[in-house]
Amino acid sequence: MATRKITRKIQANPARTARRAVTPSTSVDRADTPQFTRVRASLDLVPPPGFLASAILRLVARAEGRRIYALWLAVGRHDDEALTVRYKFKGEDAVRCDIPSGNFLSAAKLEPFLKRFLKDEGKLDPDPPTIKR
Repeated sequence: MATRKITRKIQANPARTARRAVTPSTSVDRADTPQFTRVRASLDLVPPPGFLASAILRLVARAEGRRIYALWLAVGRHDDEALTVRYKFKGEDAVRCDIPSGNFLSAAKLEPFLKRFLKDEGKLDPDPPTIKR
C-alpha cells in the first residue's frame, strides 16, 4: 500500500511520520446502478433527471421456481427532453427500473440488479429471475 510522508512542525519537536494514503472506494457508486421500485399504483412513467431511461418490468410467468419478467414499457430521455407515458396499474406484479445515464438497456445487464432488489424485498425465488429477451 502506498504511503506518504507528512511533516508537521511542533514548536519544540519537529517530527516526520508516515501515514497510509487514502485510497478511493472500490464499491459500486449508487448513482451508476439501476434503481428498482415496486409499482403499486398507476403512474406517469418519465425518466428522472440524470437517468437515461425508465422501464416497467412485468411478471409474465413462473417456471421451475423462477420468476420471468418482460420489458413491458420503456421511455427515454435526452438532455432536457423526456418522453412521458401513462401506465395503468391493474394489480399485477410490476417493477419500475430507472437506468442511469452512461448505461444501456439490456436484459442481461439488469438481471443481477433485479435479483438483488427481489432479495432485499424478501421475494427472491430459489432460482434467480430472468428477463425475457
